Amino acid sequence: MSFEDLFEEVKNSYDIVDVVSSYVRLKKVGKNFVGFCPFHSEKTPSFVVSPEKQIFKCFGCGAAGDVVTFYTKIKGLTFKEALLELAEKAGISVDKNFFVEKKKEKGLAEFNYKIAKFYHHLLYFHSSSKLAREYLEQRGIKEETIKNFLLGFAPQDGRVLAGYLRNASEDLAKGEELGLIKRTSDGSYIDLFRGRIIFPIFNLKGECVGFGARALDKDVEPKYLNNSGIQKYFKKSEILYGLYQSKEAIKKENTWYFSRRLF
Repeated sequence: MSFEDLFEEVKNSYDIVDVVSSYVRLKKVGKNFVGFCPFHSEKTPSFVVSPEKQIFKCFGCGAAGDVVTFYTKIKGLTFKEALLELAEKAGISVDKNFFVEKKKEKGLAEFNYKIAKFYHHLLYFHSSSKLAREYLEQRGIKEETIKNFLLGFAPQDGRVLAGYLRNASEDLAKGEELGLIKRTSDGSYIDLFRGRIIFPIFNLKGECVGFGARALDKDVEPKYLNNSGIQKYFKKSEILYGLYQSKEAIKKENTWYFSRRLF
């Protein structure tokens, strides 16, 4: 089955009113259903669902589309991820390769989260982390923000993460695959991030898809560094840092602030 055929079959397997009703309280008005838009804050309902055309449209923010588009936006998924989830729920047979790829990405995201928690732990408990905490305090970063964004610390000693992963050969392989550690000429491993503040990067689903890191020493180049896995597996260009943690506030305030860099 082609991707296009799968798309059509998935759309025909769902009633958009039933799907939207799981997330939005709808009221029947004439031929259509109306409710408050789940994608922005509003005082008057402007979100319309048409059972006849099997589409939705918000006349406030402009969001519009079919059942797959709605599911994509409400769940914070890519189009492909949404299509596969809906297909799975509808019992539609899909090429196993689609799900193998999805399963691998999920496993790598879970591994990334494990590493994020490790770096976060180091920020508070490593013997050399005081300088990192003082730096964050000087930059006005509050404790609540540190915990909410799971900020971390990579010590200057270049074998801390490698040592942590050495207990399991599978973890060493994943760390190397994601560009978090590198194998040296003598067969040992060295960490990518050294002497840096660590910024775990989350997609809209809350999955940890990679890391950004800022050097603590002002003379170190590059000042900002990403691991290669974020581009190889998770398409960095489609991810906006901090959006996962901020999306509810953005909906409520209807205001965005953008910055060129992580920090």
